[in-house]
Amino acid sequence: YEYQYNDEYEKDIIFAQTPKAPRTVKENSTVTLKVSKGVMTSEMPELKNFTRAEAQKILEEMGVNIAVDTIETKDVVDGNVVKTSPEAGELVTSGSTVTIYIAIDQEKNTREVPNVVGSADLATARRAITAAGLRVENYTQAESYEPVGVVIAQSPEAGSELQAGGGV
Repeated sequence: YEYQYNDEYEKDIIFAQTPKAPRTVKENSTVTLKVSKGVMTSEMPELKNFTRAEAQKILEEMGVNIAVDTIETKDVVDGNVVKTSPEAGELVTSGSTVTIYIAIDQEKNTREVPNVVGSADLATARRAITAAGLRVENYTQAESYEPVGVVIAQSPEAGSELQAGGGV
């Protein structure tokens, strides 16, 4: 038996085997069964002042999904974790989402505008802009020789600097 945490199957339920059924095996061959240990529950650690990369590594090891948001503060070094949701000490289960709030100093925090021209659709462009710490201010549809939905222009242009949270 191999025991593994699994958020899809209750504790002590077999969720996989090797070789897979309906295969025939020779007598005295090894068949490995994977048995669920159930959902992994962990206490949320204190991540304040950790770098974003350090916090993400810890949370990935806990098996949680990670959301990232920013918060203006001068109490924590720019780019480090200010707080989490759920908060330190609370119980979290594998597969749940933990939000880490990263410090930004609005006065000195500018972001480079990514190049989204040629993106296959608005959702892809929006993800790139959001990941850069900016927001999509507006968009319009225009005729073009490009396939429908492809981004054909942007303003400000790629490489420009905007205040964090600024609109593209």
